Amino acid sequence: MAGILDVYEPYQLREIRSMKEIREIFPEGYEHKNNWLCVATQGLHGTHETLDSMQEDFLKYDFDKAWVTVLVIQPRLCNLFYGHISIKEKDIPFLKQIVKNTIEVIPSTQAGNI
Repeated sequence: MAGILDVYEPYQLREIRSMKEIREIFPEGYEHKNNWLCVATQGLHGTHETLDSMQEDFLKYDFDKAWVTVLVIQPRLCNLFYGHISIKEKDIPFLKQIVKNTIEVIPSTQAGNI
């Protein structure tokens, strides 16, 4: 089965089904100027929790997984990847770092447009 990024075609709308696919899009040590991640735990399928509160709940209630709604934007290709995926406690620091990187890089990619 092909990976989510095996085809670099513009104007794609695809579902993300797992944390594995998120890690394919955002490999560690890679600058993600062209891939942005939004994590919305209070979307249509989500709860009103944040990644911070989920991290606390993992420790407090000792459960195996939680669910988050994700949206990946590839602005140069006009692609959107979306999904409601299960995550483990170990995934939270990774997701938080990618969201932080996204927030930091968006202004530089949009310089000259405002």
